[in-house]
Amino acid sequence: MNQKSFLSKMKHELKGVPQKEQNEILSDYTEHFEAGKLEGRTEDEIAKELGDPKIIAKELLMTSRLEQAEQQHSFTNIMRAVLATVSLSFFNLVIVLGPAIALFAIYITMWCLSASFFLGGVALLFNALLGNSASPLINMFTFSALSGLGLIFGVGMAYISKPLYKATIRYMKWNVKIAKGEQVA
Repeated sequence: MNQKSFLSKMKHELKGVPQKEQNEILSDYTEHFEAGKLEGRTEDEIAKELGDPKIIAKELLMTSRLEQAEQQHSFTNIMRAVLATVSLSFFNLVIVLGPAIALFAIYITMWCLSASFFLGGVALLFNALLGNSASPLINMFTFSALSGLGLIFGVGMAYISKPLYKATIRYMKWNVKIAKGEQVA
C-alpha cells in the first residue's frame, strides 16, 4: 500500500473526527512516511509497519469520542464514546456494551421511578382537591409521602449522575487499555 492510498483510507475512516483533528492526524502520518523515506524505506514497508489504517482510525476515533465525552457531558457524547469503544473488537462488544446497557437501563428506571412517585402524589392531590375522594386527609398525606419520595429520588439521581458519568468513562478507558494489551495499573 502506498502513502496516498494509506492516507486516503485513513481519511475515509476518520469521518466522525473534527476536521482540525483529521488534518493533524493525517499530517502526523504524512511525517511518518517522509521520515521513513529519508531512512531509505519504501512506502509499502512504511505502511506495513504503521499497520491497518482502518484499525488506527477506529482507535483514534474512539480516543476522540472519549475526550469529547469527558469535556462535554451529555448522553449523546457518552453513547458515541461507548459505540466507538465497542467498534474496536468483539471483546469490547461483550465487555463494554453489556454493562453500558444495564447501567443505562438502571439509571433511566430510577429517573422514571422518581417521576412516577412525584406525579402519583400530584395526581392524588388533584383528586383530593376536586373532592373525588372519600378521605381527602389520607390523600393529602399520601400526596406528601409520594411527592417527597419522588423528590428525594430525583435529588439522589442528580447527585450520582456526574460520578456515574465519570466512572463510565474511566471504565471504557480501562477496557481500551486491556484491548490494546497495555499494562493496567
